Amino acid sequence: MRILCGTILAAAGLTIAVACAAETGETAPASHAGVGVRAYSMLTHDGRRDALCAPFSGLTRFVSEEERNGVVCEGEYGRLCVRYDGATVTSWKPVALKGREVFYMPENTPWGKEVHGGLPICWPWFGKSTDEMSVGSRVPRDRIPNHGLVRYMKWQFVERIGKNGVVLETASTPETMKVWPHAFRLRAILSVDGPNSLALKFTETNTGKTAYESSFGVHPYFSVADACDVAVDGERLPKPWVIKEFVADGKAHELQDRGGKIAYSVKSSSNDTWYVWNPGVERTPLCETLGPDEWKRFYCLEPFIQRPLVLAPGESREHVVRMAVSRL
Repeated sequence: MRILCGTILAAAGLTIAVACAAETGETAPASHAGVGVRAYSMLTHDGRRDALCAPFSGLTRFVSEEERNGVVCEGEYGRLCVRYDGATVTSWKPVALKGREVFYMPENTPWGKEVHGGLPICWPWFGKSTDEMSVGSRVPRDRIPNHGLVRYMKWQFVERIGKNGVVLETASTPETMKVWPHAFRLRAILSVDGPNSLALKFTETNTGKTAYESSFGVHPYFSVADACDVAVDGERLPKPWVIKEFVADGKAHELQDRGGKIAYSVKSSSNDTWYVWNPGVERTPLCETLGPDEWKRFYCLEPFIQRPLVLAPGESREHVVRMAVSRL
């Protein structure tokens, strides 16, 4: 969104038009947002024209990396940061936790590769691509990215939802067709709709001429005080590096950070399976972008579709994930 304003100043017979252009952060690539000032053609009392007509820039303000590379929403329910890379939530600080961070972000974040942090969206597959999902791919199976395509794609800003949310979109490209030969359009609506709640509405549309199969899931990296002291639905987990899997039952499930006295609740409208995951010290080396001790500071509670669903040409499918936080 561009904000334009004009002011006419008159002093000593001099008329100057001042134009200001400020970006809210949706598209600005620079580290500073400037205010441009131009003195347009004018006539002074002594009859000289164009005495001043050169533009100049000044009155700059610092623009954070979050604003340069995504959207920052700050409203009555807290602060939300969504990055254009993958439509990934990198920060959520709800007022219910008095500004405490919900998601863990690692020190190393090489966007375009697999980043182990925030709230990644996984589509059109979760985990490794299956043989069936790989049919028609021009990329070797061992080079097909984990957890789908969209977490590695650039998304585009569509609109804000007041002060508390944002709408982003992306679509298939010639590059994505090399990996997964299907045409699609995706929309993600991310909003903080309460003092302790976050909602993701993800809509996929088949824009191609043939049906495709797809899965969907989210991979939230919840911040914890100690990964060795967490529980799921009241059951303490024995080891961080053991994957816990259970079948979806339509209910919300809760990850309890016992050390930090925080509970994270997750509910999904369309998943058939849940994973509870942390790489632990043994498997952290397989997560190339994680530091050796970063596994201690997060835990993942992941709803996803294990059995891909068919979507016909021209049809759309919606997935909704809701998260809530509370104190233990």
